Amino acid sequence: MFARKPLVIAAFLLFATGCAYSSAMGRGSRSENAGDWAAAYSAYDEALKKKPEEAEAREARERAATALVDQALREAGDALALGDFEVAMEKLEVAVQYDSDRPEVYELRKEAREKMARRFADLWAGESWDHAYDMAVRTRELFPDSEHLDKAFSDLRKHYVSTAEAELKRKQYKESLATLRIIVKYESDRQGDIAALEQKILQSWGEDLARRASSNSRSRKYGAAAVLYARAYEVAGRPEHLKKARELTARLKPEGKMSVSLRVTGARGRTATIQEGIVAGLSGVPDTAVVSKNAKLDIRVSVGAQNCTETDKITPTEKDFISGQVEEPNPEWHTLTNNLAAQREIEATSTQKAEVLWPDVQSAEENLKKLDAALQAAQRELAAATTSKQEAQAQLDSNKARRDQLQIDLEGLQATGATATADQVRTQLGQLGRIISDWSGEVIQRTEAESTASRRVKSLEIERGPAKETLERLQTGYQAIMKDKTAAQSQASDLSVKLGATPETVWKDVHEMLKYDIHDWTRTCTAPVTVTLRPRWETNKPTEEAYTPSHETKDRSHIGHDKAEVKEDPKSFPDADADLIAKGDKATIAEVASWLDKMAEDHFRVRRTDTAVALVEHPIDATTELVRLYVGARDRLDESSVKMFQAHLLTHFGLEKIELLDPSDSH
Repeated sequence: MFARKPLVIAAFLLFATGCAYSSAMGRGSRSENAGDWAAAYSAYDEALKKKPEEAEAREARERAATALVDQALREAGDALALGDFEVAMEKLEVAVQYDSDRPEVYELRKEAREKMARRFADLWAGESWDHAYDMAVRTRELFPDSEHLDKAFSDLRKHYVSTAEAELKRKQYKESLATLRIIVKYESDRQGDIAALEQKILQSWGEDLARRASSNSRSRKYGAAAVLYARAYEVAGRPEHLKKARELTARLKPEGKMSVSLRVTGARGRTATIQEGIVAGLSGVPDTAVVSKNAKLDIRVSVGAQNCTETDKITPTEKDFISGQVEEPNPEWHTLTNNLAAQREIEATSTQKAEVLWPDVQSAEENLKKLDAALQAAQRELAAATTSKQEAQAQLDSNKARRDQLQIDLEGLQATGATATADQVRTQLGQLGRIISDWSGEVIQRTEAESTASRRVKSLEIERGPAKETLERLQTGYQAIMKDKTAAQSQASDLSVKLGATPETVWKDVHEMLKYDIHDWTRTCTAPVTVTLRPRWETNKPTEEAYTPSHETKDRSHIGHDKAEVKEDPKSFPDADADLIAKGDKATIAEVASWLDKMAEDHFRVRRTDTAVALVEHPIDATTELVRLYVGARDRLDESSVKMFQAHLLTHFGLEKIELLDPSDSH
């Protein structure tokens, strides 16, 4: 009985194999009838694997393979007729997958090779150089052993080199450079072949731009001269050209700012503070400068007499007082506080190394090193300028606090009639006034120094770009070794937990009632100021404003009662009148600063509009005003203006990086 099991299993396997074979043949037949020969081939191949001895499956698979090869050959022929050589080769590869011995494959490959060779010859004869170059590259991809390729590439390179040299003689620098670089457009590994001529074109172009810049400078067209020098640096990367551009823009920079004069008159004791505050506020208005005469905006400030009044609001109040105590648990006994600190630090460094081929490369590398050293020095200068400004601000704040305290002391001495001591305090106040004025000037100067140092850092960072590009361009094949160093990871540490506890129990009072009045006192002081502006340009902005800022101080007072544990609170305002007036003047100064910022924006809006019109009518002469605005009032140029300026400089001078115009110290 048990000996019959293998026979049963074998019969079952034969049955399963037969079913799988029939299923695959059925799917193949349906796909064949639908014209899907790829699916049919796959199904017939599956059936043949199930029953390798079946002639029906083998013949069906060969029939599908033949159909697939015929289809691929037709598509390859159609693509070849249209000049789609790459598509034709792809279709031939499909045909080979199903039948590697079809003679039509060899014939079509041969025809494609011959057609591509003839096509190149026709393009060369027709002087269609770019298309000929493209055809040579395509031919090399498909048939790298084609006999005509070596001569084709050699002739193409010679053509573009000779054309570039001819354009260079005609001083068509841009065209010459574009022509020469067509070689590396199609053959990226040929940078070494064009590097020498490429450098010659760039140097000649740069010198020509520098000559034009010098001519414009002699004609007092300083803006155009600066732009041409910057473009010369952009093209050839020579530091002396950038230095000359910066010298010219440094001369134009002060003329780009809005100059302001200020005069404060009126109530004594506040004029100096208001003047000092407005001057300090102007330091926060970008691209403005305080001058003594010939200002583009005159500011006249009239300080009015201050006024203080007070009111009293009475509130009847009841207060329980203790008649006994009971001990109860304290609900705050379990209060906890947590503090978590995390510190991160990431440090990244990078280095560059390049092999030197030509003396010009040596010079470019040395220039980049000088720029890096100058950038580091500028960064150190920026750090020092920031520290210096902070120190000056601390001195200014300290002396102001001393002045305010002396003013309070003086008022007390005057009230008591101590005239001698009061005179000494006045003398000290006068000295402090001069010290504060000096430190205010220091803050402004050191803030400007910090801003100058920051712009220098940014300028050097921008300047470094063209210098680095010049160095990389001159290296054979633009070979550059960039190494990325991994960034150090930061980790969080030092988690400290602080637990604070309160007593476990508190005493709860048993109260009786105490009735008394609470007095809420309010003292209000106003500090009137009138400001008149006299702009030297046409504007529809308001030119006169009256400010009456009002500030108040409050205090609450009531009786004391020992048994009820009500501590007497006498009337005592936390802020003196002088402090309230000072708050009002501070608010006025802030509003005036905001107003002046809007006036400055209006001033620069008019200048932007006038400059845009002038650039259309006098594109060269008006470039001076363009440069003034860009280097002297960069923060006042909106994005559209900057883009318009950039488009103008690109169109008329070819300058691509307007940032190169930012002046900096010589390095």
